[in-house]
Amino acid sequence: MKLLNDTSHQDQLLTANEAAKILGIKAASLAQRRWRGDLALPYVKLGKVIRYKQTDLNSYIEKNTIAEEVKS
Repeated sequence: MKLLNDTSHQDQLLTANEAAKILGIKAASLAQRRWRGDLALPYVKLGKVIRYKQTDLNSYIEKNTIAEEVKS
């Protein structure tokens, strides 16, 4: 799917299975988070269809990345 004026795939909409694969979790875990109302990872709802933006996944990964301090 190509959007007009889209120069990259950053705003590509991914299925729950694709998003789960990127995050290394099961799609059922994403469904549970949506059901609980956990909005830490935003999603797009198109009728009954759920999609995740690639940019939101990237932001979620960055926000949840914990870098250990280097001790000298």
